[in-house]
Amino acid sequence: EKQIESKQNLYTDYKVEMNLQNHSTGLSTSTSDLSFSVLASGSSGNCYYLGTDTYGILIDAGIGIRTIKKVFKEYNLPFDSILAIFITHDHADHIKAVGHISNEINAPVYTTETIHNSIRNNFNAIRKINNEHIRHIEELSPFNIGSFKITAYKIPHDSTENVAYKIEHEGKTLS
Repeated sequence: EKQIESKQNLYTDYKVEMNLQNHSTGLSTSTSDLSFSVLASGSSGNCYYLGTDTYGILIDAGIGIRTIKKVFKEYNLPFDSILAIFITHDHADHIKAVGHISNEINAPVYTTETIHNSIRNNFNAIRKINNEHIRHIEELSPFNIGSFKITAYKIPHDSTENVAYKIEHEGKTLS
């Protein structure tokens, strides 16, 4: 476990080897590394990265793009390795930089039509998502991004609509 202190957030990178012999928990297999990084979590911003050795996805983008780029640099991850961005709901602490990131690296943004419409009308999204990057998802309709199989499902929260994601990779599940 690697922790990096900054002025605003504590970043934690989890890179744990899955040992199938003793069923210890982890997020990677012995055939390919899979890392889960908490870039920010809390009311000041939420942003998570799930990645292989070559690419990954962001879940939420509620912190500034400069902060995200700084963490990627500290983790030695290429910023353009982000294949897609997944948004859980339309609160400011989850969407602040989504349009900026998506437009800069030409990454699609996946969430429900209701959440996309809410982001479009939300003044907290610093830059709006270009139309060509908008991808609507349906609850319980799995699809693939790279080697990730992703299924969205609705969850209760105090927003217009809320989704969580079940992400499968090489027989392992993160949800």
